[in-house]
This record gives sequence, structure tokens and C-alpha cells, in this order.
Amino acid sequence: MALSLLVGLASGALVGLGWRLRLRWGGQSAGPLWKRLLTLGGVHSLILAWVYLCDVAARPALHQPELFTRGGLRAWLQILIADGLGQPGVLLIGASATLTWLLWPVRQDLGKLASWRRLAPALSVVTGMGLLLMLWSSGLLATVQTPSHGRPNVLVIAADSLRPDRLDLSRAPNIAALVEHSTTFERAYTPLARTFPAWVSIATGQYPHHHGIRHMFPRWETRQQPFDTLARRFSAAGYRTAVVGDFAADIFRRVDLGYDSVNTPTFTMRELVREHLLKHDPWLLAWVRGRFMRWLVPVVVEMSEATDPMAVTADVIDEMTSSRDKPFFITVFYSTPHFPYATPGPHHGRFRRPGYTGQYRYAKADTLDANEVMSAPDIAQVRALYDGAVYATDLAVGELLRALEHNGQLDRTIVAITADHGEDLYEYGRSQGHGDHLKGDEALRVPLSIFDPKRPISRRVGVPVSTVDLGPTLLELVGVGGLPFADGRSLAAALDGNPLAPRPVYSETGLWFTEIIAEVPLSHRLPYPDLTQLTEVDRKHADQIVIRERWEPTAIAAKHRMLQLGNLRLIYAPTRSGPKFQLCDVYLDPGCASDAAPSHAVEFEQLKAQLWQMVDADPAVSRQGDLLLPRETSGKKLSVPQ
Repeated sequence: MALSLLVGLASGALVGLGWRLRLRWGGQSAGPLWKRLLTLGGVHSLILAWVYLCDVAARPALHQPELFTRGGLRAWLQILIADGLGQPGVLLIGASATLTWLLWPVRQDLGKLASWRRLAPALSVVTGMGLLLMLWSSGLLATVQTPSHGRPNVLVIAADSLRPDRLDLSRAPNIAALVEHSTTFERAYTPLARTFPAWVSIATGQYPHHHGIRHMFPRWETRQQPFDTLARRFSAAGYRTAVVGDFAADIFRRVDLGYDSVNTPTFTMRELVREHLLKHDPWLLAWVRGRFMRWLVPVVVEMSEATDPMAVTADVIDEMTSSRDKPFFITVFYSTPHFPYATPGPHHGRFRRPGYTGQYRYAKADTLDANEVMSAPDIAQVRALYDGAVYATDLAVGELLRALEHNGQLDRTIVAITADHGEDLYEYGRSQGHGDHLKGDEALRVPLSIFDPKRPISRRVGVPVSTVDLGPTLLELVGVGGLPFADGRSLAAALDGNPLAPRPVYSETGLWFTEIIAEVPLSHRLPYPDLTQLTEVDRKHADQIVIRERWEPTAIAAKHRMLQLGNLRLIYAPTRSGPKFQLCDVYLDPGCASDAAPSHAVEFEQLKAQLWQMVDADPAVSRQGDLLLPRETSGKKLSVPQ
């Protein structure tokens, strides 16, 4: 209500000002009250429509449910605006109509110098204010001052669900150019393909069974641990530390990872309610754009359909500006590649195949629908949306790198490119998403490239590594000690061309959000309730959504786990009928469709022994034979839903 009133007053005042200027320029009287009200109401309605259509062009995914999905005239309107006119066309039409209305009373005198002298001051002020507002909103007014200290900055650039096979010249030219001067670890894996535990693993250098964050909804007691993190080590060494991101970066508000500044949205039940209400008023939502409105209505940053990677870049530049007397350690986390792959205009259609008329023209949602049927054109379109999201993110990364270079910082900044996890996009007959299974590399493998201005040489490393290795690597590169309990190792030697010894990498699944998952049928896992019954609202701690205490032991014991050494991946899956193992050669069988254990019996037993050795360090489970059980139920029959 307050936002509606504010927008109404602001837009009404703008129309009123225009009306006054129009009367003054034309030397006309205001006329009768009914005429004034009719004119102002009409102009006000046109202004609202203009702003709405501008937003349809800028954020097409946000308006897909109200327009394209409903078909008919609404779908035609969105196609015309988002795919035809675009933001430049809508702005041009609106600006032309506005100027025509303002100048109509003096149309006879426009050729006279006196008329322009009357108009020039007002037009100059309006134009100047508009340009300043655009520059401030984009962050281009910010400058990064070259510091006097001699220590290198560290910038970790990450994007949610980013796959390394998309970082080519057609979809990510800016990142690809940086990679040409970096050391790239071509087989880097996440310990858990879900955002919250993946980031805690990056921050601590530990696997999930050591830091304790095993899924997206950890309880308050788990989140309150005194984590020894990368940011804390940099801060203790005199660095200014900050994390910046949009909707998927809300996890940094739910756990303290030691950053001095956290510029991310918040995820609570209250925010979900606010988001739901705002989404159901698209005419009002259209006004919630730009830096001021993101500050005034921060819930918009939490909306997965309204991601704006350029806005994230502007905030990162602000953070770099704030670090004048200290080196900085900044983590930036872009969310646009996360489903629903809501690419801002005009990039949403960049990779779309001509002639696509299906329901996923602007976004892909409803990912938990087990009965979803995807046609070949639908799958191609979802992949095109994803590629568009990667491209839009890369443009924002390019702006960030150019800001560093423009201010003389790039040659003194270590830049790491990575992701929390990858994304399945219907490969091998499977669905989309991440975290449900351990077959294939699409969701588990992530980009990991490190640019060190002291070593600007392109190197490729083919040994499997983990994102738990990133923290120890960055600390060694800048000469900062720490993370003594990390599971990861420093990869710094590889930046000098030294070989890395092979070492197993570990990963596990997250929570299954639904009871019916095509990739993991009930016969291949231990079942538990869906997300609505699995979680609750923690009223004592800011209405966070957390797992119910009674279900956490079962959920952790039910996880699939994998250990990979070289090309061989051992997958452990507990089921009602007992544990199942599969050995997969990811080079010969990238989709893990068959079991290679019979032909690699020795390697199978070796990996199995190494897996048990690692699992022995998991305080949440204990092993009985080849089955992992919650420690408190050790010796008892595991209770699962029937």
C-alpha cells in the first residue's frame, strides 16, 4: 500500500509538472476542472502504461505469466514489445509522445528563437537530471582509486549454475578472454550441487560433512557455528572483505562467513510473502527498477525472474571504490544463469531458434513438476534461455573487468572464475536442475580459472580438483596463512606449471524437494516427505525456513555419495533393499549409464575403501556393513515413510 501511494504520488507529481510546463510554454489557461482532470488522468494512464511496457521489454521473464502464458492478445503484446520494439523502441515511442504532448501548444512557434529560449532551460535541466540518474543507477559514476598499498587484491567472480562448457567466445567472450591469461582447472567439482553448502565449502575449504551445512535449509544451531573462513583470514590480514550478489546470494545473509560487508538479499518467509504480493501487481512492479528502488524495495532483488547482472556489477564497483587504503577481497555472485534462466532484454532471445512458439519463450519455471513433458523444441529453447543468461552475465563481468583495468587495478588483482555448481539441461534423457543425483558432470563440474597478474600465462590442468581447494590456493597466492582444518589443498603450484598429484574428490546429493524424481526413483533411494512437510518456519530466528529436526538424520543418511579419482567415479546409494554401488568411467561413459565395476574390480575396492575412510569422519552417520545410518539410530532399523 505504501509503495503504491509513493508511486502514485511521484508519477502524479511528474504529470502535474509536465502539465504546468505545457500551459506556461503555450500561454494557455488551465480550463475547467473536468477538462483538467480528464487530461491529467489520461496522461497519467499513458505514463503508467509506458513504464509498464518498458519493464516488459527489460524483464520479459517477470511478465511472462501475465502476458505470454495467457495467450491471445496478451501474448501478441509481449512478443511485440519484448522481441520487436525492445527497450529502445518503447523508450523512443514514449519520449516522442511525451515531447509531442508537451510542445503541442507551441507548435506554431517552434521555428522562432524566442520559443527555444523559453524551452531551453527546462529541457536542459530535465536532460541533465535524466543522464545523471542513468549514470548513477548504472554505477558508471563510481571510480576505483589506485591504492598506495602493494598487496594484491582478490576478486572471486562466480555465477550460479554456471557450466564450464558454456564459457566460449559465442556465449562468454569476456570470461573466455580472461581465461586465455589464466590457469584453468578443467575438471573442478563441487562437493554438493546446491548453493548453500557449496558456498560454505568454498569459504571454509571443507567438505559438507565437516562444516555441517548439508542442504539448503540448515537449522539455526548449525548456521551459528564459528566457521573459520576465507573472508575471516583475509580480514585478519588487513583486507577489506565484501560479498555482493542478487537472489541466489541470499545464503550469505543466513550464515556468517566473515565478510565485513554483505550486499545481498534476504530469504525468509516474510520476504517470500512480500515477493508474492509484489509479483501479483505487475503495474506497480514495473516501477521497482534502478538503484534507488532496489534500495527502497529490496525484496525485488530476491526475485529470480528479475535478475539484473549489470546492477550487481555496479554494486561491486561501489565496494571496490570503498577500499582505498586496504586491498580488497570481494566475492561477487551472479544469479541469472540459475533457473528460471530469466535473462534481461534484449539478450533473452539471442540464442532462441526462430519459430519457437512453446511456453518457455522467456523463462523456464515449474521445475518440480514430475509430470512435465518436454518436446525437442522445448529443450532447445531452455538451453537457449540458459545460454542467454550466461551471455548477459558475461557482459556484466566484462564491465567489471573493464572498471578494474580503467583504474589500474587489473594488474594488481587476482581474479578467480568459478561457480557453486553446474546445471543439468536434459542430457542423457534426464531433466534439468542440480543436486538430485551424481551421474554425469553437468551439475557437478564447475569452472575454475585463476588469473594471477604475476603469471598471465594460459595453462590447462586436467587432474580432478574440488572447489574446497580454492580457498587454500588464494591464501597461498597472497601469502596469507590459514584454514588449518581445510580438506582442500593449495593448487598454487599448478600456476607455475608444476604437476598436481592425483587426489580423490568427493561429492554428495542435497535434499530431494519432491517425492517423485525421474532421475532418482524411489527404488534407488531412501524416501522422505517432500519439501512442504520436510521444512518449517523458525519463528525464533527471523522466520527462516529450516529442516524439521526429526527429519535431518534421515535426510543425511539417505544422501548419495561419490568419490572420484581420475576417470573412475564410485557412487554409493542407500535404498530400502540395501546399499547400491556403481563404478562409472566418466571418460567412456559420461552419463554413467552402466556399471564398470566388473571390469575394474581392484579399483572398485580401492575407491570403496577410500570412501569409507572419508565417511568415517562424518559425525552424522555411522557405518553398518555397507550401509550408512544416522548415529543416533545405529543398531536400529532406519525409519522411512512407506
